[in-house]
Amino acid sequence: MAPESGFTLVEVLVALAIVAIAFAVSLGILSGGLTRLDHDHNVQHALLVAQSELARVGQDIPVADRQIDGKSADGFAWCIAITPYAAAASGLAAHDVVITVGWHEGGQPREVRLETVRLALLPPGGS
Repeated sequence: MAPESGFTLVEVLVALAIVAIAFAVSLGILSGGLTRLDHDHNVQHALLVAQSELARVGQDIPVADRQIDGKSADGFAWCIAITPYAAAASGLAAHDVVITVGWHEGGQPREVRLETVRLALLPPGGS
């Protein structure tokens, strides 16, 4: 009699279990990658909002001690804080400009922060 060829039920079940484990691990890696990709996209977008608002300082936002809050069209909240940096000299005043952009991601608050120093002319007779 010739030996029978083929797979036993146990061999097929073991192969299916191995395939299922490999699929579950691959799905977990893919899911984690997509989550990191979404986070990176939000950080990049928040930095663009911060750079855009920072470019307004000295243009349509005067360089003067103040705090301004706002929200972008896509839901990123921003805050610009302008404070004195150093004593005025030679008709110029230095101001520390900090912009913070915040958003919620996965139920957690996230934020990016940019900081720079801007110079402004002192008004005539100002010190």
